[in-house]
Amino acid sequence: MSESGSRYFTSLVAAGVVGSVLLSLWTLYIDGIINNDGVHYIVTAEHIARGEWADALRTFKWPAYSLLIYLFGLLPGLDYHAAAHVVTTIGFTLAVLGFVAVVAALGGRGRVLWLALVTVLVYPGFNEFRSFLIRDAMFLGFYLFALAALVRFLAAERARDLLLAVGCLLVAALFRVEALAIGLLLPVFPGARRASGRWRVPLAVAYVLVVVPLLAIFYGWWLYRPELAGDAGMILSRPFELFARAMDQVFDEFHGHLAAAGGDGGALAGLGTAAWLVLRETVEAISLPFLGILLFETWRRRLWSSWPARARLLIGWLVVLHVVVLFVFAAAKFFLAPRYPVALAVTLILAVPFALDRYLHAVAGLSGPFRRAAAAGGLGLLVAGNAVEGLDNVSDKQYLRDAGIWLKQNAGADY
Repeated sequence: MSESGSRYFTSLVAAGVVGSVLLSLWTLYIDGIINNDGVHYIVTAEHIARGEWADALRTFKWPAYSLLIYLFGLLPGLDYHAAAHVVTTIGFTLAVLGFVAVVAALGGRGRVLWLALVTVLVYPGFNEFRSFLIRDAMFLGFYLFALAALVRFLAAERARDLLLAVGCLLVAALFRVEALAIGLLLPVFPGARRASGRWRVPLAVAYVLVVVPLLAIFYGWWLYRPELAGDAGMILSRPFELFARAMDQVFDEFHGHLAAAGGDGGALAGLGTAAWLVLRETVEAISLPFLGILLFETWRRRLWSSWPARARLLIGWLVVLHVVVLFVFAAAKFFLAPRYPVALAVTLILAVPFALDRYLHAVAGLSGPFRRAAAAGGLGLLVAGNAVEGLDNVSDKQYLRDAGIWLKQNAGADY
């Protein structure tokens, strides 16, 4: 990389880091109420600090986020609450930089990369949850860097890109199970058949001998929890039996929800409800301004037109995987938290910076004063619309804090 290119890259990264941290500080300023899951994460970190790993896993079965909270809590002046916000801010900052890295891997250069940075900084799907204590932030950051590495691998087939993608997915899997679902199904990615022959056999062997057993062990433990059922020996000795029992448990739960809805007609209604949940929450996660851009670009048949063909296949396959994971969860639970579709939404809005660049290019052909007004007005409305949606999250839960303070002051010591 040339000296000017290095300075350009440094400026982009610095702007991303500073912008992300400032946004997190702002959202914490206007919403300082800890979310419900955050309480469990902090309690789990306290168990880890005392070496009570069994209690930590019983409190919350995803220990990686709480372990990071504990480690940052060792720094002078940071309690576990503050440490949790530091970890979450780092996660969202990684997600901001990861988004720009994917856009660069898809062919974005110069102005497109700065537009990518603006897009992800004003994206409500991140900003609405910056004040939360959630493991999703770390998952999103490593997921996006894995995606960037996969796009680069499809373009050049370098081993280091593939290894980086696998490593990032494994780290992401420590925070959300979707990363393992992606790892499970990526070997059947439609574009894999176009890869050079030297990769097909090694990938197939590694998948069968290493990835499948690891996934079976993890999914089986995560869903079935054999240590609670008295079958802890199955975790390593019989991973596929463990996985089968976990799947039986999932299908029983799924069938129970549909049966409760009232027979075959109820089952169809339940599936329809799950599909509606996925659609509604995904649309809300994308945000209306970005959704309008995506629909317009789709209507003009140029949504992904500037991307390499194999990258388009990869992004399309990931969109399918995300939709399937969300649908299965919604059908089993009849519930989707607003943050669950964010990974799907952020994958879709990767097209937004390229669309904005095309818009600016079209505006450049207009006359002087009108051109400047159109460009400033269009982008200004976009930024303002998303900022209002994502950065006005003044807490409506102050009554919970007030009630907690009252209980602490007035309840007995045994409360």
